[in-house]
Amino acid sequence: MPHRYYYWTVIIILTSCAPFLRRQSAFEKGVERYQQSSYEEAVHYFTDHYNKSPNDTTTLFYLQHCYRILGQGEQELAVLEKLAQLGIGNVNVYLNLFQYYRKASRHLDLYTMLVTVKPSVAEAIDQHYVLTRRLYAQLITGASGKTVSDPIVYAASEGYMTIFPDGTFRDHDTITSGHLIVLLDRLIEPIYPKDFFGVKHISDHSFLYLPYMRLVNLGILPFDADIEPHAHAATTVAAHAIGRLKQRGVID
Repeated sequence: MPHRYYYWTVIIILTSCAPFLRRQSAFEKGVERYQQSSYEEAVHYFTDHYNKSPNDTTTLFYLQHCYRILGQGEQELAVLEKLAQLGIGNVNVYLNLFQYYRKASRHLDLYTMLVTVKPSVAEAIDQHYVLTRRLYAQLITGASGKTVSDPIVYAASEGYMTIFPDGTFRDHDTITSGHLIVLLDRLIEPIYPKDFFGVKHISDHSFLYLPYMRLVNLGILPFDADIEPHAHAATTVAAHAIGRLKQRGVID
């Protein structure tokens, strides 16, 4: 009998102590340090956990936030790129990458991202970032794969963009859908379109109608019956159009 009581006593003690005997995982330690605002220590534990579980996106998001708080931009960018490589659908990943690529003048990466993102991400990018003349020049530079000191100077010097009569680039001017049609039409052969379609906001007597039909027929721009020439052009639409010009050998 005494032995039986002793046995159950030991079982009860071990069971009650089990939560205290279990060792915290590196991820749990990272979360604990993160909640304590000890971000450098959190990075250490999250990195350790990530090295063992490279597909754990939750850990990557924690790491990204830690690096942002610590002001370590290069490390944050590397984490964002890992998330993108994993095909994460969180649009904030790509919105942040957009900013980093532009800031770092990584034009090829910017262009590549814009022509490969999912439609839902493309829509978010178009809503957040307006197409300007400088951004347009950066996309052309990215598509060309060139390393240049100033994308807009490069684009103008190669004839991809025009300089204003007063000699300025006006690189922060926004590009409307009408402007984009004109910019793209300058770069293609002046063919006569085989097909013509009705467009709600562009009259068939408009100077934009023939160029738009030409671009649609050549597959440079997708047909949109509701296109509004005075509305801001979509950044991702411009990126895809530039990509098709590259495929045709117009941009090299």
